[in-house]
Amino acid sequence: MNITITSNGMNISQDVLDAIVRFDNVVPVFSLQSMSELNQKLMGGDYHRTIETIEYLIEKEKKVRINSVYTNQSLEDFYGIIDYCIQHKVDRYSIGLYMDTNKSNKNVKKHSFNEARKLDEQLKQYVSSRHSESDFMVSLEGCMLYTGYPEYEHDIRSITQYEKIYYGCRAGRTKLEIYANGDVFPCICFENSIHPVSNITRNSLEEIWKNDEYMKILREGLPMNIECKKCGYSIICNGGCPAVRQQIHHSFKCEEKDPRCVLHSEAVK
Repeated sequence: MNITITSNGMNISQDVLDAIVRFDNVVPVFSLQSMSELNQKLMGGDYHRTIETIEYLIEKEKKVRINSVYTNQSLEDFYGIIDYCIQHKVDRYSIGLYMDTNKSNKNVKKHSFNEARKLDEQLKQYVSSRHSESDFMVSLEGCMLYTGYPEYEHDIRSITQYEKIYYGCRAGRTKLEIYANGDVFPCICFENSIHPVSNITRNSLEEIWKNDEYMKILREGLPMNIECKKCGYSIICNGGCPAVRQQIHHSFKCEEKDPRCVLHSEAVK
């Protein structure tokens, strides 16, 4: 079992740092949005404190990852993080799309899957041209990114069962999220749309994995409308993000498709 600890790296105690170094199956992932004042605006903290934690762990020969969320950054912000990762031998850099599941932050820019694809292509081109000697990979991650690649809609029908799980929604299937207070969610995207029924301080991990009612519902599969069933991506998409559908329609079982899908007029026929 692999455990990922996600943090801004600003207030981690020495005891926790020592444990991260000691256990090989614990992977630290640090949230870093920019190596400028923008990080303060987006995360409320000075990026230098995050960098100090990252470099401490690297000195201890611990593999470290960095994650950003694509919002208000410029290409130069991402380029700066990529340069830092390669220079300091950060193991991996991933970028996710912002999901405002409680509609609370009006000052954060949201991007479409097509915009995410364009960013991914630009960053890979930057690594290829600026760091051609490096095998470092930057990856865009998150649910439904494949909808920005309509040309692969029909090819995806031949993927393996493992790939269906890997590229589809992993919530409650291959992962869960444990918060600092012990609350457990199938995915971080559910934090504002459901009330957690499991807590790691009350229940064992095995009990939660087997019996949490929300994860059971997600494993049963969710209904899709007729249009979504015609799309080649339906074998992994299942109508879109269940957290988004829960937030909008207050039900896991609704048949409405994810409104963020960019294939409505392209792949659905």
